[in-house]
Amino acid sequence: MRTCFRQCARGFKELRRASGNGSVEQRNKIASFIDEMKKLDSEALVDRFLRPAQNPEIPDQHVPREGPDIPKLLNLTPCELFERLTRLRAGYAITLNLSDLKAEDVLELLYECKGAISYFEIFNLKDFSLGKAVHYTKSTNCRGL
Repeated sequence: MRTCFRQCARGFKELRRASGNGSVEQRNKIASFIDEMKKLDSEALVDRFLRPAQNPEIPDQHVPREGPDIPKLLNLTPCELFERLTRLRAGYAITLNLSDLKAEDVLELLYECKGAISYFEIFNLKDFSLGKAVHYTKSTNCRGL
């Protein structure tokens, strides 16, 4: 990643040098391009180039798929995934984020995972800031489970 930033910085310097020899219109275009590039961060890159709507040949991560090209880990059940985590022999606790889950989903996961889920994450600040915290008011219904 640092190499990429260094290359971009070198490119910006070259553009600045080149803009000194160009017309006012060219200099303005280059300056606006540089300003736009400075605003790019990882989220902007994903939004502009890696979303399925922008790039249809990239598989949508939110749509379940099957086939030989799917990584093995994505085909595991939650219980199988937890079993693999336990083999790491690290002290851990599995926390279930309730975002976008219905009470039925939570119950099913608890049952299938045979008690491997240690905690519920009732409030997640990142989800809240992205407007995905609708479950916050609904999650109070799960507390009695």
